[in-house]
Amino acid sequence: MYKVYIADDSILVRKELVLTTPWEKLNCNVVGEAGNGETALEEILTLQPNIVITDIRMPKRDGLELIKELKARGF
Repeated sequence: MYKVYIADDSILVRKELVLTTPWEKLNCNVVGEAGNGETALEEILTLQPNIVITDIRMPKRDGLELIKELKARGF
């Protein structure tokens, strides 16, 4: 099963993605979510998800910076 992490500053968007996507049918499990890029980075490094879904505009660290940092760390 693939581990999915969701980063978006809108709690409504995060909850909608979690609740309306048929994750189990897609062989996926949501392992975490965050409302800003800094928290997302810390949790992604700990949880090691296979898939990260991120918003581009978020507080503290935007989605593009998050992706760049993950890539720099070999993720």
